[in-house]
Amino acid sequence: MAFLSNARNVQFDFNIKFESLDNITLINNLFYLKWNLAGSSGSTENLPVSGHSVKLDINLNSKLKIPHDRAKRLTHCNLSVRVGMIKSNNKKARFGDLVVNLSEYARFNDTSRRFILQNCKVNATLKISISATQIAGITDFITPALNRNILLKDIGEYVYKADINHFKDSNSENSSSSRGLSSIGNVSSQNTSKNSDGLFSKVDDSALDSLSPYKDKFMKNQKLVDDIFDSVFRV
Repeated sequence: MAFLSNARNVQFDFNIKFESLDNITLINNLFYLKWNLAGSSGSTENLPVSGHSVKLDINLNSKLKIPHDRAKRLTHCNLSVRVGMIKSNNKKARFGDLVVNLSEYARFNDTSRRFILQNCKVNATLKISISATQIAGITDFITPALNRNILLKDIGEYVYKADINHFKDSNSENSSSSRGLSSIGNVSSQNTSKNSDGLFSKVDDSALDSLSPYKDKFMKNQKLVDDIFDSVFRV
């Protein structure tokens, strides 16, 4: 506690916009948002689905004081969001949750991200725009690394990295060439073959096995979200 008591604050002006709730399959239900940030909370009215999306267009402006430790690292400043739905029988149900650490975005002047809802039975996403402007405090603060487990665009990045690693491993074993793109072409020709009818046979997709570690990280992230929401919201 003595360590945290010496922390100082960096002040920011955060502009946050909830843009849309996307990839909704339950098109006959109504949806609403509840959020909590630095002790302040709010909610939307019940909103309909149009084209598998719910248009939100909600703007939040909040001046936040985020402490930093002796190493100048910003501490957590969580934006907690709960998405609920109204079923056809007028009963409320939990649809998904999201926790965004705004300290990770303290150096972003204007960014728009699609966040994957946690505890959601479908792959729904919440599009949020975040803009941070520093008002006071040290300028050489350190922001936490982005939590990539909740960012939709990083799924493609994981596939790309796994594919590149697969090519590198295959190249070291099956090709004497160490430069250029010819080695990648060789790997592709080895993994794809033709049968007697001249048709392509099934491509070896074993490189996707390397994605399995991210499943564990995703489950751990859901547990973290559960713990935060248990202390903020009541179902």
